[in-house]
Amino acid sequence: MINLETERLTLRNYTPGDLEDVYAYFSNDKVAEYEDFYPMSEEEVRELIDEWKDKDSRMVVELKNQNKVVGSIGYFIDDDGDYSIDFDFNPIYGKQGYAAEAGKKLLDYLFNTLNVKKVFGDCDIRNENSWKLLERLGFHRLSQIDNESYKDDADGNPIPISIYLYSMEKKAIEIRRLTNDDMPLAMELKISCWTEELAGKAENTLKHEEELSLWTDWMNTPDEYNDIRMLVGAFENSKLLGVAFASFVDSKDAPESGIELNGLWVFPQHRGRGISLKLILELLNYFISLGVPRMEVYNAHFAPSNGFYRKLGGIVIDSEYQMGGKLPVDIFEFDTYDLKKRLENTLLRYM
Repeated sequence: MINLETERLTLRNYTPGDLEDVYAYFSNDKVAEYEDFYPMSEEEVRELIDEWKDKDSRMVVELKNQNKVVGSIGYFIDDDGDYSIDFDFNPIYGKQGYAAEAGKKLLDYLFNTLNVKKVFGDCDIRNENSWKLLERLGFHRLSQIDNESYKDDADGNPIPISIYLYSMEKKAIEIRRLTNDDMPLAMELKISCWTEELAGKAENTLKHEEELSLWTDWMNTPDEYNDIRMLVGAFENSKLLGVAFASFVDSKDAPESGIELNGLWVFPQHRGRGISLKLILELLNYFISLGVPRMEVYNAHFAPSNGFYRKLGGIVIDSEYQMGGKLPVDIFEFDTYDLKKRLENTLLRYM
């Protein structure tokens, strides 16, 4: 069974109860005009639903909390192992961004859950709505293919058309655990970002050699403290873009005590690409698998990143002063499951 959610939509398996809504658009002349089928009868739609209801590759798109199916979306795998997506939506619900929202979620699932490397799409060149949607989703037009056919005429002869062929590749950003060899550059990043975090309230006195020794030792000694320490980095073509560290808040009561985000830093030239969100999500996916219910973040009150954590839904549960009383620090708390869902939805805009 499949169930993918966005802010407004649920992508899920077909059920017999979807007949009326699905029939409304699969029987529509405008929907079928550029597709590989003719307007369907109610019985044909019923048979289609029965065929697709157990296939996770075929989904309806339902408006959340309204029990209203507004379209269909899915993917198929050809004989060469290539993935392609397709979609059909009820014109009544057009111009509201539902197709793009559902398409982004499906691509996120293909790239980040199924780990597909490349996805294809095609459409009749006369179907302007479809090829504009593919391009809005980030697909690149590869070619125009003439004398193609999606369906036959009444005499069983193929109807020749021209189609646009599109493809989209998985982005090259890789999130993985840091190694000892990654730590020197990770500490350079930490120290450079620390001045920004202090926001002029205190002097940055961190020294690279000391920080490298401290954090490398911290990374390599979790067992001595009955702790689990995750240090992950975002890499693009082997180049470090950002890092994030997390560990149990209280190893004596783990995992119920939750985790602390010990650090999150991204090089300035790579901000605005969702890298911080990807790093946090990587940590959450791991710790949630251990049953961790909450995450804490200690963040300087006047730091630019303070607004970032507030925007993510963090609740300030306490405050304290550090660095000899010079630096006010807010302590944020997050529900890990709610934060995971928020991050997944926010990351759709970066696809």
